[in-house]
Amino acid sequence: MSARQLRRDVLAAHTRLVRVRVQCREETAWLESHIARHREAITVGSGFALGVLASSLPLKRWLGASVTMVSAAFSLARTPIGPIVFGGLFARHGAADIDAAGD
Repeated sequence: MSARQLRRDVLAAHTRLVRVRVQCREETAWLESHIARHREAITVGSGFALGVLASSLPLKRWLGASVTMVSAAFSLARTPIGPIVFGGLFARHGAADIDAAGD
């Protein structure tokens, strides 16, 4: 395969990807608007559901799950890409807090 043919294939794949993204965005616009209108109810309902779940599972399971999550976070932090991942997460949440404060 020549370089020109590879470029055409990549461009065609990229064009298909953009088309599918636009189609997906159009098909899920109703869901995004629904979630935006009912954000508080979704937050309260999910908090209630998590409370019910937390009270129904034994404490030993919650401790095991939290130990696993903390262990995974520390393992990720020791890798070369860990600080990049955590920086991206904190930057995203920091930007959301700044945007919320500006409203």
